Amino acid sequence: MGRKGKNRFRMLGQVLQVGVAEIDADLRVIAWDKQLERWTRTASEEAVGRELGELFPQAGKLEETLPRIRKALQRGRSLRMEPPRGEELLPIPLMDGRHYIFQQQHVFVRPFKEDGERRALVVIRDVTSTALWM
Repeated sequence: MGRKGKNRFRMLGQVLQVGVAEIDADLRVIAWDKQLERWTRTASEEAVGRELGELFPQAGKLEETLPRIRKALQRGRSLRMEPPRGEELLPIPLMDGRHYIFQQQHVFVRPFKEDGERRALVVIRDVTSTALWM
C-alpha cells in the first residue's frame, strides 16, 4: 500500500471511530487497524496476509457474509450490511456479554483499484450500544 493509501486508511478509522481492514481480491488482509486489533485481540502483524474469515474465532454468519463481500469486490460495487439485532456479520466477541455475546455491527465494503488490483476497505461499525438502547 502506498503512502497515500496508508494515510487514507488511518484517517478513516480515526475520524469515524470504527474498525477498518483493507483486503485484496482473495479476501486476504493487507492492512488491519488499531481498533480491529483491540476488538479481536489480533495484532496487525498476525492479521496481514490471512484470509478475512480466518481472523474470527466463531463461525457466526461468515458463510453468508464472506460471499457477499467477495461479490461486491468482484463487481466493484459498494456493499452495506445492517443485520437485524442479534445477528453478527463478522463475529467479534464482547467483553461484557450480558445482552449480546457478539458485537452488533454494520459492515460497509468499499471496493477500489490500486495499481490495477482490486481491493476493498471493510469498515466495521460497532452498534451494540444502539441495539441495546432500541
